Amino acid sequence: MAKISAEKSVQELLRDNEILTSELRVAREAASITAELVAKQFANLDIYLRELDQKDAEAANLAKSDFLANMSHEIRTPMNGIIGMTELVLATDLSADQRRYLEMVQQSAERLLRVINDILDFSKIESGKLRLDPTNFDLYEILGNCVNMLSLPASKKNNAITCTIEESVPHIVNGDSTRLAQILINLLNNAIKFTENGTISLEISLMPTSTEDDINLKFKISDTGIGIPVEKQHLIFESFNQADTSTSRKYGGTGLGLAISSQLTALMGSKIYVESTPGRGSTFWFICVLKKTDKELHSEFSLEHPFIQIKEESILRGARVLLAEDEPINQILATALLEQFGIQVTAVTNGSMALTKIRQEKNFDLILMDLQMPEMDGFEATERIRHLPSPLNRLPIVALTAHARQQDREKCLRAGMDDYLSKPIHREELKRILVRQLRRKNKKSAGRLLNNRLLSPDADQEISLGPDQGRSAPEQQSSAGKRVSG
Repeated sequence: MAKISAEKSVQELLRDNEILTSELRVAREAASITAELVAKQFANLDIYLRELDQKDAEAANLAKSDFLANMSHEIRTPMNGIIGMTELVLATDLSADQRRYLEMVQQSAERLLRVINDILDFSKIESGKLRLDPTNFDLYEILGNCVNMLSLPASKKNNAITCTIEESVPHIVNGDSTRLAQILINLLNNAIKFTENGTISLEISLMPTSTEDDINLKFKISDTGIGIPVEKQHLIFESFNQADTSTSRKYGGTGLGLAISSQLTALMGSKIYVESTPGRGSTFWFICVLKKTDKELHSEFSLEHPFIQIKEESILRGARVLLAEDEPINQILATALLEQFGIQVTAVTNGSMALTKIRQEKNFDLILMDLQMPEMDGFEATERIRHLPSPLNRLPIVALTAHARQQDREKCLRAGMDDYLSKPIHREELKRILVRQLRRKNKKSAGRLLNNRLLSPDADQEISLGPDQGRSAPEQQSSAGKRVSG
């Protein structure tokens, strides 16, 4: 009897052990499944957090970009009044002291504007929103403009500035001419800043290429200035940095010029290199990849070539311009500048009044349209003008705005505007845009009136050709524009 009881107890223990083993196996499987689920959840959480961080970063970049754009707009509006009014007063009879003081005001305002532009460009590059805008352009014209623009600041420091172009370099190429000019101006400005009683040279040469469509051009800017120590050369391309912190006090600048130029050349698939010896000068160079083009430039572009001089006064004098601008100082400034060109100006303070004037008078040649106005802004006014009966719906409209971003320009053109003028208004830039748009309007009108007869609408303009115009292409290439001195 005792033996049977012992066997029963062993069997019960074995059964209990099997049950416990089974429960442990289930628990282990459950723990494994739970661990796997937890790991997946953590992985999902990591993905979510990364996406959240990315969205936060994008939102932060967007907020920063919008803030800088709005701040730029708010600063540019009073700057427009300061720079514009200074230009107007400088055009009057002044004593030597008065002129000197006003020129100092103008220089200070221009310097502040450059700082604003540098910060805005840096923000766009940092957020990845800056894009290249390739078009066909005259390389020689761009180079001539860069040298001419900087010849005065170079001469003030007793510097000679020259530009030498290898004969094989083509005239017409395809690329982003605005950003190329920005790089060159930054590098030339930098050379002028750190050079006194010396020489700054810009040299352009053709480099080998592996494809038929590409043009590899080497741009080299050399100076005889203070130079940069070898151990400091890597610092100059960093944002807000200079080779020596004392130079920012002595020579000025934000430390963004070379950083921006470096980023722009990177967008073009290149890099800026530097060779420098303290006390002897520096050489900066980069290779820019441009595209060949068989297309001829628009005739209007060719007419603006520096070797061709056109009597523009005949285009501007007597033209009727409708100015839509709500800011009183900007309205007074724009009116005064337009009247200096012999233009008849009608000024209104919002888009609704502009529409009324267009319907009433029907004889305007062009509209200068501010974007931010009460009652009806420039975008809505433009849309309504484009729905007016012909020929009113074809009036050239030039956007007039303190916004300076590329996307602002693109938005204006998509809205139906013909051109874009960023504040502060510069007299020569305003003149150039007015001439371009009025010439285009006159050509279209003449083309309709002449019913496609072979007669140039600009035949009554006096055109004075430079010494190389009218010669054969090979003759021009051998002598024209190969060396430009400032």
